[in-house]
Amino acid sequence: INPFPAISNKVILEWNVSAFEAMGGTAYQNTLVASRLNAMVHIAMHDALNSIVTVYAKYNSTTNNAEAHPVAAAAYAAHTVLVNQIPEKKAMLDEQLAKSTDTIANAAAKQKGIVLGIQAGNAILDLRKNDGAFQNPITPVAPSTTPGVYQAVPPFDFVFAPFWVKMQTFGLQKPDQFRSQPMPSLNSNEYQKDFNEVIAYGEKNSTVRNTEQTFYAQFWYEFSEIG
Repeated sequence: INPFPAISNKVILEWNVSAFEAMGGTAYQNTLVASRLNAMVHIAMHDALNSIVTVYAKYNSTTNNAEAHPVAAAAYAAHTVLVNQIPEKKAMLDEQLAKSTDTIANAAAKQKGIVLGIQAGNAILDLRKNDGAFQNPITPVAPSTTPGVYQAVPPFDFVFAPFWVKMQTFGLQKPDQFRSQPMPSLNSNEYQKDFNEVIAYGEKNSTVRNTEQTFYAQFWYEFSEIG
């Protein structure tokens, strides 16, 4: 039985935005770090809420408290992860935490939610503590004139964080569980069609790429300034 049936889910959306802003917002995103951290934030909130009312299997947390306030639990779960990973943004995150929880009237439920949220946040932090996400991210790419051999894309002369292929996964049983099929032969019609599609959608002033596709391209472009 859900003791808090009328509570909005907006706390999840608010902390999704807070995570985005803490990682730099539209000014800057280290896309690999951002994707990892977003996953951790949402796993923490998911586990915190499912520790109150079990709807889905929890990812990592083992605690339960049906009397905990869900807004406090979700907010503190997200806050715990973000402050740990981006401590320089603590003031901004503390402000958001206050906005999320200061109006909760049930003091006892709020305190139980705080405890539950912190536990859920720490559970995912502990799980990912040595996940292999942080090493020297730069691996130079040697020039080559051999067709089909990867070339660095100017102005870069390196690939970024290739060690992520061996990083601890979030949902896969192993990193190559859903490996794509090998690319088609370089002299095939299929390769030419795909190559031309990449050019059409990938060029800076593409006339076929829509606004949403452009947003995703900008997000995943390493170390870009998006204004």
